[in-house]
This record gives sequence, C-alpha cells and structure tokens, in this order.
Amino acid sequence: NGLINEPSFTFNGQGTYTITHTRTNSCGTFFEISDSIYVDITPTITQTDLPDICAGQACVTPSAISQECGDETTYSWTFNGASSFPANANNLTPGEVCYDTPGTYDLVVQATNDCGPVTDVVTIDVYPLPEVNAGDDEVICDDGTVSLAGSATGGNPGYSYSWQPSANLNLPNTQNPLVTFNETSEYFLTVTDESGCVNTDTVLVTFNEAVLADAGDNYYVCGTGSVAIAAEANGAGQWSGGNGTFLNTSSTNTFYTPHPDEVGTTVDIQWETFDPDGDGPCEGETDDAQIIVSQPASAIAEPSEITICSSDQ
Repeated sequence: NGLINEPSFTFNGQGTYTITHTRTNSCGTFFEISDSIYVDITPTITQTDLPDICAGQACVTPSAISQECGDETTYSWTFNGASSFPANANNLTPGEVCYDTPGTYDLVVQATNDCGPVTDVVTIDVYPLPEVNAGDDEVICDDGTVSLAGSATGGNPGYSYSWQPSANLNLPNTQNPLVTFNETSEYFLTVTDESGCVNTDTVLVTFNEAVLADAGDNYYVCGTGSVAIAAEANGAGQWSGGNGTFLNTSSTNTFYTPHPDEVGTTVDIQWETFDPDGDGPCEGETDDAQIIVSQPASAIAEPSEITICSSDQ
C-alpha cells in the first residue's frame, strides 16, 4: 500500500527500480524523495536429457543450461552411485560420468547466487548385462561335428546371438550352431539383449586327429633269428603277442626274436596306439600282423660204399 509510511512492494522481475516517496497536502506537494533498488533473483538451471545405459559399458556426459541473474553464479554436481566422475564438477559441462552397477540414479546440478540455490535433477536407468555362457570346452575326433551350447540369462530377455569365427559354423547367428572342422579353434559368443546390452563368452573346440595303428604286412624269419618289424602310428603305443622277445616294445620300428617253441609256426603280434585324449572322443586302436617262422634247413650225411683191400693179397 503506497499510501502508508511503511509500504511493501512486490517486484515481478530482476532489475533496477526507482521508488519515490511524495508527501502532499491541500497546498500541494511539499516533500519528495527518490531512491533506486536493485532486485536480484535466483538463477535458472535445466539439464539436458540423458540416455539410459548398460552397466560398465557406457558413460553419460551431463550438461545443463543456466540463466545467470546478476551476481556471480556457481555450479556443483552430485553423481550418487557413479563408479567414476569428474573431480572438479563445477561448470555446466562437467565431463563423463560412468556407472558399473545396475540401478536407477539421479544426477543433480545446483546453481547458486546471492539469492540462494536452485537445482535440477535428471534420472537415468543403468541396465544389467546379460550373463552369457558359450558352453563347456569340446573335443572332437577326426572330422567330427559338435553342437555349440550357447545360452544367456539375466539382463532384459529377448537375446540375439552371434558366433565368431563363423567359417565352420552352419548357423552362426543362432544359439546352438553346428561346428564341422578339422582344426582347433576358439569361438566367441556375443549376446545382445532387448535393452542393447552386450556380453561375451568363449569356448575352445579342440580337434584331435583320429588314432592310426598299422602293424604292417606279414613278416618272415628263419628259425630263431631276429626279424625287423615296423608299425605306422601317430601316437605312443606298444607291441605285444608271441612268446619271443621284442627289442623295444614301445618303438614302432624294432626287432622280434622268436622263441624256439615258435620255430615252424605262425606268430600273431599286435601293435596298439594308445588312447590320445583320455575321456575324450578319440579311442586307442590296434592292428595285427603275423610272423611266419620257418624251420632252418638241415644237412644229414648218408653212408656210402667203402672198398677194403685184404692184406693177404
């Protein structure tokens, strides 16, 4: 009420205002005084919208727009739950803020001047990653085929699958493709969930060459002499069979000496290539051969006619 000695005024905006006090009576104005007053207001602050992100895979870069009002305005940010954030967040673009733990988080900016603080809040969701399992390591024997056992849980279901390298896979963008190959390789499974969050896992598929065991063709020896024998193998193994002796049972190339009882008979011998992978799919192999042991030749002196002259003649 401007008609009393202690009026109150309401100002609708920032600026400099002139207040004039005038006294009048029936004779007219007899006193007038004016003064200026500066009206300040709190600043305005508004954050830009931020995208939701996947835990540990992306960061946000907050920013704000402020209208400063007169006196100097200072800024401060609060990033509750962030795994990393700028050390000096005191301007409108503080820098990158990262989150490793899924959840919902508020990013708060505050602008302050002589009239007090004002804040603005933006909320983001940090999504959990899917849990990915490429399956147990596999071993196949020779030119075998194995089905990869990929799976995913957690995150936001609605998964897409991608396997690399894809050259030996029949359907590399499916959960369980078939592998047909003849070499050891590591396969990488990448899963993307409905929220676009990505996780990976690997599986090792080992190729083992099929076991080879070839004891050779028939061997021939005369009597108890030694005979060279030779096996073809692609792994460790041993000779067995017969009653004679092997010079070295674990060598593919060795000698066999028949027992005297085996002279004139056929001796069965065997080469075994051992199982190369224990509980794996490849198994040991054996192959048989024969040693024909001949009787040695013999010579017997036959009696001949002898003429004897008598001493009486």
